[in-house]
Amino acid sequence: MKYHELRTKIIRDAAKERIPVLGEFELTARCNLACAMCYVVDQTAKDLSTDTWLRIFKSAVDAGLLYAVLTGGEVFMRSDFVTLYNSLYDMGVRITLFSNGTHVPQHALDAFAKRPPENITMTLYGASNATYETVTGKRGAFDRLIKSLDALEAARIPITLRTLPLKPIYGDLDALIEFAKQRGLILHYASYMGPTRQGNFDHASMRLTPEELVDYGQRIERAFGKDATATPTTSTKAATCAALKSAYFVSFEGMMQPCALAMKPARSVLDDTVENTFKALLNPFADVERYDGCASCRVKDDCMQCYARRLLEGDANACAPYLKVHATLKGRAKP
Repeated sequence: MKYHELRTKIIRDAAKERIPVLGEFELTARCNLACAMCYVVDQTAKDLSTDTWLRIFKSAVDAGLLYAVLTGGEVFMRSDFVTLYNSLYDMGVRITLFSNGTHVPQHALDAFAKRPPENITMTLYGASNATYETVTGKRGAFDRLIKSLDALEAARIPITLRTLPLKPIYGDLDALIEFAKQRGLILHYASYMGPTRQGNFDHASMRLTPEELVDYGQRIERAFGKDATATPTTSTKAATCAALKSAYFVSFEGMMQPCALAMKPARSVLDDTVENTFKALLNPFADVERYDGCASCRVKDDCMQCYARRLLEGDANACAPYLKVHATLKGRAKP
């Protein structure tokens, strides 16, 4: 059995017993980019202290944590990143980092040389500085990404590239695929982009139509295979999602919630243990997670409907038309 298969098996087996082995921790709401679709709205929010995060990590390990995802915002914006990273690593946790890849400081590279992460997943916002500026609002960001990639590859740090279904990126897709191929990396892709978890959808004009979304996925899968939808931490199918089964998300405010997209149900971990907080959310989430209409739907096998996406689309207790149209078109496009 390959390592990633074993990892997946552990997470799925833990879900049957409701053991929280996978935690995603949003260390900060701050970022060096200014993406319109970012679900962390308050870029000026105060970070939880170093000691607070260390207490959360220790409590998470006591509850069963084996795999952690450190995300933001941008994780490298925290001046204490290395302290947090090293401490969690030394607790025996395998760590994946989510980053935009445009600012990887030398002290982080030095830390990775001694304590290598399981993976660094970098989001690509295009294949040129022009597209990056359109999406992120920052000049020269693509060049900075390349510099970080070069440094991480020289240090032999495992890298995963992923991109997002947005119109400016879609227009750059062939160049983006070629960029990943030239670096010998698979380009993974997120299959959904909707409103932020706070309900903001100012970026609606950037969302792909269902037809474009099908084409976007097909082109990447033709280039890199069916596994391009998978990342080291996520599942795109509701049936295999580990949210509040063996996985959870802790926001920059210290709120535990099902995943990064779903803000409710939620409960603070600041005044209780991770284990107690996780257990307290199990029944409330089970009560709202399922939508019975999906069970008899003829396009369910091609649909990415889940509680979080339905919630973002406006009603967790109703079929989301955008997702159903996409599923219908995806099914028709099968060979």
